[in-house]
Amino acid sequence: MANEMPDNDEISISCSWDVQNGRSIENALSYDAKSGERGMKDLECIVSLETCIELGTHDADLPCTIEIKLLSKNVAITEISVVSEARIIEVYGQCGEYLTTAHGEFIDECENMAVYMAEISIVQPSSDCLLKFARLRNKGRMWLYGIHITVDKTEQFSFSDKTVNFQNVNKILKDSSHQLTEKADKCKKFLQMYYTSYRDQSKTQPMPNPQALLKIFEAEYLTRCNPIGSHMSRHLADLIPALSPKGRCESSEERPSVASPKISTANSQEVLAVAEQLKLYIDQRFSQLEKILFLRIDDKFNELQKNQSEKLDQILHAVQNVQLSCVNKCVCINHVCAES
Repeated sequence: MANEMPDNDEISISCSWDVQNGRSIENALSYDAKSGERGMKDLECIVSLETCIELGTHDADLPCTIEIKLLSKNVAITEISVVSEARIIEVYGQCGEYLTTAHGEFIDECENMAVYMAEISIVQPSSDCLLKFARLRNKGRMWLYGIHITVDKTEQFSFSDKTVNFQNVNKILKDSSHQLTEKADKCKKFLQMYYTSYRDQSKTQPMPNPQALLKIFEAEYLTRCNPIGSHMSRHLADLIPALSPKGRCESSEERPSVASPKISTANSQEVLAVAEQLKLYIDQRFSQLEKILFLRIDDKFNELQKNQSEKLDQILHAVQNVQLSCVNKCVCINHVCAES
């Protein structure tokens, strides 16, 4: 088990808040290798006088986050135990994806300092975890009493690290109890098939096949927008030879130095024709939008003029009523004076 433990210089820990008590954030971290024993760890294994760190910030909008990275590719984080003043801790993975939320168990309280312990199990082990602390008693200040991580040896994969971990995605969707829409489910299935194909062909084809993406793009969108969309992927492949299966397989030695003028001219004319049709279509759409915009502006202006005229009429009517009332009062006064 000792050969699975990373060295101190192979673990990186950083915090978005500043350490207030003159110590380093590295003092709060401890780690060990995974064993067969399960259950909550003892506080003595996590907290000591040296691991207690006071964190703070003057930025009220800055959340307290701690990022832990294992620089060695042979190990990953499987469990995290945190003792702090935070009642809730959100956990995010290597690519910033949400993993889980841990609710701390209340341990004790002393001199307005609360102690919560959170046990976090990383279902899909990761070499990079981000902890976001929430529900703090004191805004802008938090005591971190200790962090303990458990690491385990991981398998090495032959395909790129940038591929999507669909096992983790499916678990997150299951735990969230949210149903995917039909389009979102189709997109997930397509990406899953695409990355599976890329993984299986990674030894013989180091680059993925963008032509498949063009086909999906063509089938789902372009054929609905314009009749020329049914041929768009072929024209894009002509414009960008790397997108063509023939262009990817053909090596520089096998490719002729001078292309056939007849084929090149035909392709150029076809591409220019498609580009001209696209230009005309875009111009027409902009003209239509311009007309619609001017019509809406005119309607709005006429409506404002109408409302303003109505308000002016109301004001004039009110002034006339006041003037009429004053005239009537004067007549009454004159009549009274004449009778007296």
